[in-house]
Amino acid sequence: SLGFTSIPSKLKRNSILIEKFSSIENL
Repeated sequence: SLGFTSIPSKLKRNSILIEKFSSIENL
């Protein structure tokens, strides 16, 4: 169960980073 809970957290972090980079590209 720990593995499944750790994977979403990484995906969330990656999604946040992607949103930051996408916002920078828009500028």
